[in-house]
Amino acid sequence: MIYGKSNMTTRRKNDELVVGVGWHAHIHWSQPVGDVRHAVPITNNSGQVLESDLADGDEVEILSWRQRSCAGMAYQIRRVSDGSECWIAASYLRRSRVRADLPMGRP
Repeated sequence: MIYGKSNMTTRRKNDELVVGVGWHAHIHWSQPVGDVRHAVPITNNSGQVLESDLADGDEVEILSWRQRSCAGMAYQIRRVSDGSECWIAASYLRRSRVRADLPMGRP
């Protein structure tokens, strides 16, 4: 048996959401509302960084996905409210509309 580098990909991070094409997810972002200096990082098909107005809890549909080597998974998403499309890292998505890490009674 020959040992050495293999073509196996790295394991996904524990905080990455894994969903299928056609599923819906929600944006997971904790920046203050209106803070455009720290918007959700998104890219276009070529990997160029885009301006983002995505907000925590926005509903999106998964269009496709790709493995980004050691950077983890990225999903091509379509925002349900306006149909805009972009690519986003899996760590910025979650299943539920409401954040699980917020205390009860806080938005």
